[in-house]
Amino acid sequence: MVPPNTSGTSLDVTLTDAAGHRATLGRVRVDGLPGTDRTASLWGVRCRCRCRPPHGPGST
Repeated sequence: MVPPNTSGTSLDVTLTDAAGHRATLGRVRVDGLPGTDRTASLWGVRCRCRCRPPHGPGST
C-alpha cells in the first residue's frame, strides 16, 4: 500500500515460484492518490517494470 498524498514511493518487484525460487524484476516508483480523512484513497495500481533477459545456467 502506498499512503495517500505521497509521491515517489519506491517498491522492489520480486516473483517467487511454487518451488521457492525468487526473481527480482526491478523497482517501481508510485505516487499515492489524493485523499482526505473523509475519503478512502487505497486503490490498486498496475505497475510495469522492464525485465532483464535471463542469465545463468539453463537460460536460453
